[in-house]
Amino acid sequence: MYQARSKETATKLQALENHEFEIYELIENSERKGISKTDIQKQIKLVQSLVESSLKNMQEQKLIKEVKPKTKKLYMLFDIKPHDESLSRLLYTNGEPDTFVVESLKSICYNFIYRRSFPRGMDEDAIFYPNYNGYVTLSKVVQCVQETKVTEIEIEEADIKQILDVLIFEGKIIKKFISNVDPNSMKTDDNRSDSQFVYIAKRARNINNAWTQAPCGRCPFFENECTENGEISPSTCIFFPQWLNKAINMIQNDEENEKGKDTLDW
Repeated sequence: MYQARSKETATKLQALENHEFEIYELIENSERKGISKTDIQKQIKLVQSLVESSLKNMQEQKLIKEVKPKTKKLYMLFDIKPHDESLSRLLYTNGEPDTFVVESLKSICYNFIYRRSFPRGMDEDAIFYPNYNGYVTLSKVVQCVQETKVTEIEIEEADIKQILDVLIFEGKIIKKFISNVDPNSMKTDDNRSDSQFVYIAKRARNINNAWTQAPCGRCPFFENECTENGEISPSTCIFFPQWLNKAINMIQNDEENEKGKDTLDW
């Protein structure tokens, strides 16, 4: 595909060696997907050292750039934004997930969203009034992260959107459509502007179920040492009968209280 070149770029290209220009054209034709050093070597059939020196020279002249997606380094023209498949350079280092950066970004994003989701200094069930407009959009979260300077790499909305998607998947936040648009509209998230959505934190709750209340659910020996015929077993447990009797007494008391409500004192 033909692409117009600036005068500055044309001047730089004229100074390239023939093999360097061939490499440049390969990278140019890869467009937003980029091309790996291995694929360049296969197509140009040059020795590795010559390919590496050519790539280094063109990077120094800002004709091309190196991007680091999930699996391998890719090369593309300097002024081209990577294809979606080549994103996540913020979240990966040398092809491996950067756990520190990911967890730091998750923490920063969640804490910022949480602070803007619930009133301060009130009980845990307090919420904002219906027309509250302080919930944060994607751009606000990006601005917050940029101000923290958690990484030297330039942070883009696409990077933070991935982090927010992870928080949504983990059940920590929700994404809510807030624009005054017909709710029956057939538009999808992809057709709507990011400014039409806000992110709201979900409160962490300590939920006790019947299993956690039973002694077995909290017993350190239950999983590995408690067996039917062992030294520690359900039939010889001294705590289970106590808990069961207590539960039976509570049920009986509740039943008696319910009966009392149905009788009248004359």
